Parts: sequence; structure tokens; C-alpha cells
Amino acid sequence: MERISKRLLRSGGGLYAALLVLLCLASALQAAEQQPAPAPNNSSRTVVMLEQIHLPASEKVTRTFNRIDNFFGNQRIEEESTGSRIRLNLLGVLDEEASSFKANVRMKIRLPQLDEKLHLVISGDTDDDPLEDQAADEDPAAVQGESPIPTQDGVADSMALRYYLLDSQKWNLHTSAGVRINIPPDPFVRARARRSFFIDNWLVRLVISPFWRSRQGLGATAGLNFERAISQQHSFRASTQGRWLADTNDQNLSQGFFLYHVLSDRNSLEWRASIFADLNPQHQISSSLLSLTFRRKIYQQWLYFELQPAVQFPREEDFDPVTSLSAKLEIIFGRPPKSITR
Repeated sequence: MERISKRLLRSGGGLYAALLVLLCLASALQAAEQQPAPAPNNSSRTVVMLEQIHLPASEKVTRTFNRIDNFFGNQRIEEESTGSRIRLNLLGVLDEEASSFKANVRMKIRLPQLDEKLHLVISGDTDDDPLEDQAADEDPAAVQGESPIPTQDGVADSMALRYYLLDSQKWNLHTSAGVRINIPPDPFVRARARRSFFIDNWLVRLVISPFWRSRQGLGATAGLNFERAISQQHSFRASTQGRWLADTNDQNLSQGFFLYHVLSDRNSLEWRASIFADLNPQHQISSSLLSLTFRRKIYQQWLYFELQPAVQFPREEDFDPVTSLSAKLEIIFGRPPKSITR
């Protein structure tokens, strides 16, 4: 154990230290919340009145982004909800060189024996792999095949058991253990903790997820989101994502900015600008991305259509623009997660 700790400290570099700092920050905020309230006086009564005004506004912002993420199929909603759901995607992509079509399915089935805490998660595509959830966890409109945190291989299927330890508006904590179906099989274990809090009118989400995978070894991902409702139709999100692998000391970072525009109850737009960077072995920008996503609810809350033009500027192409157009039909089985009404 001591040797593993020394290895982590030696190879993790700045990203590992950042993970520890973020975790300590979340712990300090939680400890501050648990401090006993002072004896009531005029000043404290004023604070209580301000909190009573601020709380409904904070809950409204939280519900707004939960609905946005649910509408756009953000992986975070599936990660944190405790109900059963099946999501089927039919995706076609056309770029400057070729076109492709693929179908993938993701199933999360609640096992009733343990009061909504234990789930079976089955994925039919690497974009939705239980281990790679953090890659798209706070990135609601990642262009298919382009994730802020790059995957390592083309595994087709995976299966995992996920156990929810804590589920509330402020905290979400669960652990997973499963296998990516390869020859030979690729087992993994993973934990994920999310802490939400407010700074003025900004909703802040901090996510930390350490993992171990047979082929990759130890690693960790982290995400920090700042979200704010600008008006009834417009919302803004700034999302920072990072990933670190201990064996290779790979360190990747992404920064994305998202503007959501609700056109109607059935139609919404998402404007996105993102940049991706490698921090090891050398600091360099690997790619940047501009995209516009139009998503329409065709019927009820289970049939959606999505159209997404995008322009990427990858380093391997000397940052020349590479355009693409993707279309997706999404079919959802199961009730909407409870989190969209929280």
C-alpha cells in the first residue's frame, strides 16, 4: 500500500494534487454546513430571511439544469437517478471523408431487493460505458466519437453493478464494479462523488471519480461545473473536465462553454465551444470544437430527434477545420428521473 501511495504521488503530478484539493474543498464546505447555528438575534434573523428568499431561487436553478440535462440526454441524469431506464440511440454521422451509422443501447435496471440502491447497468457502446461515464458526465452535447476525455480502445459492450450510497440534491455517491466484454475480459471498479452548492447565483457541481481498470490500472477523473440561468429561455454552463492515469501518467484536460436556448416545450438549442489539451508528456492543445445542437421532442418524453453540425480543429490536421453533421433518433423506455423535478 505504501508503495502504491508513493507511486501515485510521484506520477500523478498536478492533476492528482488538484483532485485532493477539490475533495478537501467539498469536505470543508460540508463541515461548515454542519456547524451549529448561532443564537437568534436581529442579524441572524436577517440572514434567515435572506436564506428563505435565496432557497427557492436556488432550487429553481437546480430544476432548470436538471430539465435541460434530461432533455438533451446528458449522462449525469442517468448517473444520478435511481430508477430503471433503457435508452436506444440510432446515430448517423457525415463528415468530409466518410459517413457512418451505428446503434447503441444503454440499460439501467433497478434490482428491487435493495430498495432502489442496487442497479444493473448494461452498455452497448463505448461512449456510454459505465467506466467512461465521467468523460461525458458534465458534457451534455459531446460530438459522437469525440469525448473530452479520450477512450483507450474500441470495446463494444460492458456490464456493471452500481450501488448508490447517497442520493440527495447536494450529494450523490455511488460505487460500481463490472467488466468490459473483451478477449480477455477487462474488469473494473469505480466510485463517483458529486457535491452541489451555490456561490451567489451560480450552481456549482464538483465531481470526483477514482477508478481501477485491468488494462489501464489506477486513475481518476474530475469535473467542475459553473451553471447559471440567464433568463427563462437562456442558461449558461462552464465545464472543466480532467483525467489522469497512474501507469502512463497521462493527463488530459478540457474546457467547455455551453449556452442553452429553450425555443419551446418541444425544441431547444445548445451552442458549444470547447478546447482539449494534453498535459503530459508535454503541455499542448490537442483539439478545439464548435457545435450547434438542435433537439426536438417528437412524442411525449420518450422519442427525440437531434441534429448537430460541428467543426473540429484537431492537431493532427494542423488545426485545419474538419466539418461534420450528425443526426440522432433517441428512444427512451422508462419514466423520467425524479431528479428533473427536484
